[in-house]
Amino acid sequence: MLKQSPIDPGTTRVTTYCYPVSGTTNSVEIKSAPRAMTIWNTGMYIAGKLAKTFGGFVLDGVNAAFDAIDKEAGASVHTFQSFRYFQKNAQVYTASGSWSTRYQAEREETYKHAFNSWRSTKYNTTRTKTIDYVPENGFSAHKIVNSPNYSNNTELDNRAWTNCTKVTNIIVVQNIIKK
Repeated sequence: MLKQSPIDPGTTRVTTYCYPVSGTTNSVEIKSAPRAMTIWNTGMYIAGKLAKTFGGFVLDGVNAAFDAIDKEAGASVHTFQSFRYFQKNAQVYTASGSWSTRYQAEREETYKHAFNSWRSTKYNTTRTKTIDYVPENGFSAHKIVNSPNYSNNTELDNRAWTNCTKVTNIIVVQNIIKK
């Protein structure tokens, strides 16, 4: 049996924690027209960033439903957003034999969701489809906001070490600055 080598006090590490998501979405925008064609190329925004055109969202729903759309009939799109948060904890191993968090940085990921409705030329009915633009469906985050140094583990280690040696019992949290 191999004996685990002890960790030297002052050793640093960075751990990452993903908070449980809330399971809720926030309504962002609703667009509807009696003739889908009239607003087909209108942009729709989520988190201040162009998400897709109205037509792009409708087509995602139509394609997911293996359907066809009558662009001369009505259609609507209701967009939503959801969030996922991560926290990096820069820690220092103490002389008492435990890890002490001395610096934290955060990350916010915004995901888009859309509820689409249209007149089906295939079935001559109103059809609906909700699309979740999330990783398990092959999509990356729509928008990512990191606090300063979130992506730089060396800097996080250095800041934790500095906080540990200069001051006791302090944790500095780099919050995400929203514009």
